[in-house]
Amino acid sequence: MSAKTKNVLVIGVDQAILGLIKQYIDEGILPNIKSMVDNGVLLEGLSTPPCDTPTNWATIATGAPTGVHGATSFYMHIPGEPLEKGLNYRSRTQLKKYAKAEYMWEVADRHELNPFVINYPAGWPTKMENGAMSLYKWSIPESLPRNYKRAKIRTYTVKKEQLKDNQSWLLINTSPKTDSELDQKLRKLVSNDSVDPLEILLIDPVLALESAMPKAYILKENGKYNTIAVKLDNNEWETLALNQWSGWISVILKSKDIFLPCIFRIMPQSINEDGKTVKIKFSTIYNTKGWAYPEGIGELLIKNAFAEELTLETPEVEYLIEGDVEDFLIEAKKESDALAHAITYMKDKIDWHVCFFHIHYLDSVNHYFLSYLYEDSPLRKEDPELAAVAEKNVRVAYQIVDDMVGQLLRSCVDDDTTVVFTADHGAIPVWKNINIPKALSDAGLMHYKLEGNQYIVDWNKTKVFPYLEPPYIWVNMQGRDPKGIVPQSEYDDVCQQVIQALEGMKDHETGERILRAAFTRDEAAFLGQKGDRVGDVIFFLNPPYQVFDGSPNQLNAYKQSKALFNILNGAPSNICLGAHAYYLPTTKLGKFSVSCPVIFSGAGIKKGVESDIPINLTDISPTLCHLLGIPKPKDARGRVLQEILNN
Repeated sequence: MSAKTKNVLVIGVDQAILGLIKQYIDEGILPNIKSMVDNGVLLEGLSTPPCDTPTNWATIATGAPTGVHGATSFYMHIPGEPLEKGLNYRSRTQLKKYAKAEYMWEVADRHELNPFVINYPAGWPTKMENGAMSLYKWSIPESLPRNYKRAKIRTYTVKKEQLKDNQSWLLINTSPKTDSELDQKLRKLVSNDSVDPLEILLIDPVLALESAMPKAYILKENGKYNTIAVKLDNNEWETLALNQWSGWISVILKSKDIFLPCIFRIMPQSINEDGKTVKIKFSTIYNTKGWAYPEGIGELLIKNAFAEELTLETPEVEYLIEGDVEDFLIEAKKESDALAHAITYMKDKIDWHVCFFHIHYLDSVNHYFLSYLYEDSPLRKEDPELAAVAEKNVRVAYQIVDDMVGQLLRSCVDDDTTVVFTADHGAIPVWKNINIPKALSDAGLMHYKLEGNQYIVDWNKTKVFPYLEPPYIWVNMQGRDPKGIVPQSEYDDVCQQVIQALEGMKDHETGERILRAAFTRDEAAFLGQKGDRVGDVIFFLNPPYQVFDGSPNQLNAYKQSKALFNILNGAPSNICLGAHAYYLPTTKLGKFSVSCPVIFSGAGIKKGVESDIPINLTDISPTLCHLLGIPKPKDARGRVLQEILNN
């Protein structure tokens, strides 16, 4: 198999919306993405249900549908486990140990190509021989945190007292140090009149391993304390004037029951002449272990690519915005720049041939604002001022993506590189909630018992159990499920009862039908749903209805508060105003769609083509493998997109 390209770069942008991409290209605010379209092919991509993040980034990387790769949304039921167990393990679908399909980067690695995968919601951890993998902003279970503490300014004093500005304090040791106690390299930095350098305890001794405590001193010159000396991780001393960043400093810090090797930088902000008070700005304190492979890659990325003040905390629900939107977009820009720098650095470091990554902030912005962008949304009509703010913020988010694309095209892409810009799904505006557990309970298929202020499933009477992300409903079957009560002879009948209960759901105000379609697992095989981790019934909703409005408790049908259990079908949404996981891949609402943009550009690709025929996201990896001259992943079901190739 002959290669038609030497390198492949997959730019993954979660929840990029095809209609908005086209609109913003026409408005001239996405010049870099436009250049990809002008030099390539723009396609409409269809997700594999559930049309959401873990499922379809796995689909893109493996070429396999859900039933084959087994990554069923954020929650996964593994046959043989209690039906409710998977709801306690959000995002385990992204772990390699649960993957049932081969990833494209594993094929590349086996054929002695160098892959680099970063911030990608699938395949962690890896054991590639030729490549590297790194987590970043996107959180995946069974990894260690990238940051130990956020960047902040710390005040140090000679007394242990609470400061008025509420900033943390640490101690300055005023006991003079003798020559024998001072490091000889430090001794050379001390001027003649600085016979009493003051030691700064940079890190709280309660947190740090004593033998690895970082060393720092305040030094005196001309009778005044005005300089800080700090020992770096290369065992050399560095003197710092005000507003000067240090090199990297090492420390080993406690985290629960383990010690983590960490690095950070400091910048003196102010030093009292008497040395009794010092303010020091800290970078983020980064842990270097347990989030990148092979060991050592994490530290290299921190030192050469990541920003000193990047915030890496992830909300409880990964795709929701917490706090001010403008602050969120500032962090999004930092994230994009850092990822572009990391990918460029690793191109120089390992000369990758295959690079996969993803960014997620566009998904967050769409979830937050999308209903305000839809002309017929009641929210847009009720608050035109907020709608204008939404339009502005969404444009800014897409422009941040475009800036990142431009950085990568300039730094990593040559005539021998094929670039793919793709999302995992689009989204549609939503503004109404529904209550599936209540519908199944009303139909006599689920039973709850009241314990305190919560309704808890009564397994002795419950015939079915819903997972809402994914939109699956499982029959509680004898011989298969630990608490099963439905005999095999009644299985088909119970599945039909579930479908009837869903079909009977109506908006409590308008009487509109909520369900778009429901299938048994066998019936849904044409949607890639044939597999043992797929529910017995798969359902899809009509817009503008959804099942989630910001509270993770809504996604746990095992226990429901009284308030959640009594939500009416058609109740207004307040937090999550864009959705995708509960709809067929072809669902559209105005210019919004669950389908997504896919752009192939560069080596081996036709130029300036826009196709009206949708492709499947399963087709991406087989096509890229064809271009690289390597076999497609062994579990792939997608095809090579011969029609876009420049043969």
